[in-house]
Amino acid sequence: MSPKRTIFDVTEGDVFCVPLSDGTAYVGQVVDAGRHVLFVVVFDHPVDVPVRAAEALRALQHDPLVASLTFDARFSPGMWEIVTNAPADRRRFLPARTWGFPETGGVRITNFDGSRTRFATAEEAATIPLKTTRSPMLIEDFLLMHAAIGPYNPALEEARYVPVPSSAELFDE
Repeated sequence: MSPKRTIFDVTEGDVFCVPLSDGTAYVGQVVDAGRHVLFVVVFDHPVDVPVRAAEALRALQHDPLVASLTFDARFSPGMWEIVTNAPADRRRFLPARTWGFPETGGVRITNFDGSRTRFATAEEAATIPLKTTRSPMLIEDFLLMHAAIGPYNPALEEARYVPVPSSAELFDE
């Protein structure tokens, strides 16, 4: 008989911590809790473990370090633990995404939930990324690297936050 694995129920607005091996943690927030994936933002402000709710809420005011779709696999005791819940800034963080190729009829841009789409301008096609889902382990490895705890791996840089137009900006939501 195998032991039951505990995974937290994750909802929009959950503020969580990603513990590092040096007694600190990065704070993140679930901005969207979809059926199969989550959109999370992790902020560039390490805090001491154990993370208190007030400290976690203050960390949300810092610059994003990661903003990505991911899965809930690390939301377990001793891993990415939920500290509190606060309103998520969906207008600021949920990105627009592109899809398609010029060779096959053009690049299209879509809002975050995929309910609205239009042709992308040349500038949008060059600067707005494709929809990408990253494993929570890749995000965690990037955070360890960023904190100079884990080894440097240039491939992990793909997880680093890069500002892109939000879905709300481009689709007037």
